[in-house]
Amino acid sequence: MLLAAMFGAFGRGVVTISGGTIGSENPTGGIAAVRFNTDGTVDRGIDGGFVQINADTDWIRPTVHASAAYELRCTVESGTLSSGTTDTWLAMDDNRTFSVVAGPGQFAAATITIEIRMGGTVLASGVYTLSVNAQ
Repeated sequence: MLLAAMFGAFGRGVVTISGGTIGSENPTGGIAAVRFNTDGTVDRGIDGGFVQINADTDWIRPTVHASAAYELRCTVESGTLSSGTTDTWLAMDDNRTFSVVAGPGQFAAATITIEIRMGGTVLASGVYTLSVNAQ
């Protein structure tokens, strides 16, 4: 937290990751996703529609400091992701989406850790649980 505060003091913004749970309860099948956007915001996706979670969950504040100089890595802690690159540092030059998908009568879930770094130093991390209950 001290490092994040220091970056904020030097005009680079404060990097934070709130973590959370994103779930779909849809008997016809569904998708649950989290998306980290190049503009510094974080969206939740449920059954195909994405909306910003809220300004408090932006991965960098103020979002004007978002840039491709930041890198993101997703690590699967449990379960299986349906989409999203894992275990690789990715420049934030593109929106990064991680999701689970389940068809009718199925259940899918994954718990992931998201980390964001700049210059090799991890600035923040958070845990997200994504789940779809289509049973």
